[in-house]
Amino acid sequence: MWDTIRSFLSWFAFLGAPMMMSIIFVIVNLALRMKPGKAIRSALLYGVGLFGLLTFTGIFANTIAPLSQALVERTGVQMTAIDYGIGIVGVLLSNPSIMLAIPIGIAFNVLLLMLGWTKTMDLDIFNILIFWGTPFILVLVDTGSIILATIACILTGAIALKLADWSAPYIHKALPQYKGLSFPHLSSVFWAPFALYINKFFDAIPGFKDWDLDAEGIRKRLGVIGDPIIIALVLGALLAFLAGKDLKDILVTGLSLGAAIHFIPTMIGVLMEGLNATSTVLGNWVKARYPKREIYIGLDAVLTVGHPETLAAGLLLVPLWVLLGIILPGNTTLPFGKLATAYITISLVMPFFKMNVLRGVIMGLVIFAVNLYLASMAAPYYTAVAQAGGFSMMGASQVTIASCPPWALAVPFFRFIASIFGI
Repeated sequence: MWDTIRSFLSWFAFLGAPMMMSIIFVIVNLALRMKPGKAIRSALLYGVGLFGLLTFTGIFANTIAPLSQALVERTGVQMTAIDYGIGIVGVLLSNPSIMLAIPIGIAFNVLLLMLGWTKTMDLDIFNILIFWGTPFILVLVDTGSIILATIACILTGAIALKLADWSAPYIHKALPQYKGLSFPHLSSVFWAPFALYINKFFDAIPGFKDWDLDAEGIRKRLGVIGDPIIIALVLGALLAFLAGKDLKDILVTGLSLGAAIHFIPTMIGVLMEGLNATSTVLGNWVKARYPKREIYIGLDAVLTVGHPETLAAGLLLVPLWVLLGIILPGNTTLPFGKLATAYITISLVMPFFKMNVLRGVIMGLVIFAVNLYLASMAAPYYTAVAQAGGFSMMGASQVTIASCPPWALAVPFFRFIASIFGI
C-alpha cells in the first residue's frame, strides 16, 4: 500500500511544476465551484505562465551558473565542502522516505487552517516536499527516529507558514499585485523579519536613507542607461569579463540576461491572470463561510522575482558572494550552487527595502555570510544523507547547501532532544 502511494507521489512530484500546479489548480477551482471551462482555462493560464517564468528564470540561472563556476575556479580556492545549491535536491531524493513529507505537510497545513492557526493554504507541493522534507530526511538519517523526523518536518512547516502569514501584508503593501498570496518559501521568507529591522536601521542613517535606488529612481538618475534591460546587459557583460570569457561570450551573456529581465515580468503577468480567478473565488468562498477570516494562497517565491531591482541585486551579489566565501574566517564551504539563484534568496526581503537595490545587496551579503557558516556546520549531515542514499558526490569530500538556517539547525536540535529522552 505504502509503495503504491509513494510511487504515485513520486510520479506526481516529477510531472514538473507547471503541469503539477495546473492539475492542483483545476482541482482547487472545481472544489470552489468554479465553472469547469473557467476552472480549466485559469489553471492552464497559471501553468503556461509558470512554464514561461521557469524558462526565463532558467535562462537567467543557467547563464550565471557557468560564470559563477569560472569565477570560483579563477580564485584557485579549494575547500572541504561544496555548496550544491538546488543540486542538493538530488541528494535528498536519493532517500525515497522524503516523499512522506508530502502527506505530512498537507495534513498539517489543513489542520492549521481548520483551527484558524494559519492564513496560508500552501498549494506548492514541490516546496512542501523540499522545504519540509529536508529536515525530515536529515533528522531521520541522523537519529533513525521517524517520530523525531516527523516532528522536524512539522516544526519547519509551522515556521514557514507563520512567516508567510506575517510577511504577506508587508509584501502586499510594497507589491500590491500579490494581494491574496503568501510565500512560505523558507530559504527566503526566513529573513523577512530581519529585513524589517535592518531597514529601520538603514532609515536612521543620515544621507544613506535618502538613496533611492529602486528601478524608478535609477531611471531618473541615469535616463535610458537606467533601463533594466541595459543594466542587465551591462552587469551580465561585466560578470562574463570577470569570469575570463571572450568577447563573443561577453556579448551573448549580456543579451541573454537582458532578455530574461525583459520577459520574466511578462510571464508573471500571464501567470497572475490565471491565478486571479482562483484568488477571487477563494476570497468569496472564505467570506461566505468565515466572514472574519482571510486566506492566502501559498506559492513559490519565484513568482516575486520578476522585478528588475531583484534581478539586478541578484546579479551584483554573484561576484560578492564568491569574494565573501574566500575571505570569511573559518568558512569551509566553497560557494557555488546558490550563486545562480541569489535573486530568489533575496526576493522576499526586497519589498521590506521598498525594492532598493543597494539595501538588497547589503542584506544579501549578511544572509550569505550566515548561510555559509551554517552550511559548513551542516556539511556532515548532508554528506551522511548522500552516502546513505548512494549519491555520487563527484569527488567532493562533503556536500552541503548555503541556505535555510532551520535545515542546518534541525540535526543538532533533535540530537539534543534524542539525548534527553533516550531515543
